[in-house]
Amino acid sequence: MAQLEAVEAEIIDTEDGYFFKFLGGISFTKPDSPITAPGNARLVASSSKYGITAFSDLSGVYVARTSDLVRASNKKVGDDSYTPPSPASLCLCTLPSSQNVSQLALSADELVLACVAQNNIAFYSLAGLAAGHAPRPLHSQALGEGIR
Repeated sequence: MAQLEAVEAEIIDTEDGYFFKFLGGISFTKPDSPITAPGNARLVASSSKYGITAFSDLSGVYVARTSDLVRASNKKVGDDSYTPPSPASLCLCTLPSSQNVSQLALSADELVLACVAQNNIAFYSLAGLAAGHAPRPLHSQALGEGIR
C-alpha cells in the first residue's frame, strides 16, 4: 500500500461550524477554456489503496501519484494568472487509446480502473499502474456486444 504524506490543514472555528482552510487546487486547463464533457461525465477516480489518481481531459487519461498532485496544487487555481501544469510533467503514465473517455470508475476493492469511451470499456490493474508497468488493459469490451 502506498504511503501518503501528512498535509497540515487549519480548521477554522466560526459561529456556523467548522471549516477547512483552502490549501490549493490543480487544473490542467485555463479558466477561460473549461472542459465540455458529454452528458453525465465522471473524469476523476482516486485510489487511497495505491495513492494514485486517474483523470481525463477528454484527450487522454492520465495516472499520477496523488501526493504529486497535492504538491503541485496552487492557491491561484481559477485565477487568470494561473498557469496549468502539463499533465505529462506530473503523471506516471497516459493510458493508451484513451481519447473521449467520459467515465472513470474504481472497483470496490480498488484493484481495477474502468475507462468508458463512447461504446467501449477498458479495465486496467491499479497495482500495475502504481508500480509503473506499461499501461495495457486487462480486458476491453465493446458495450452492447455479447450481451443477451
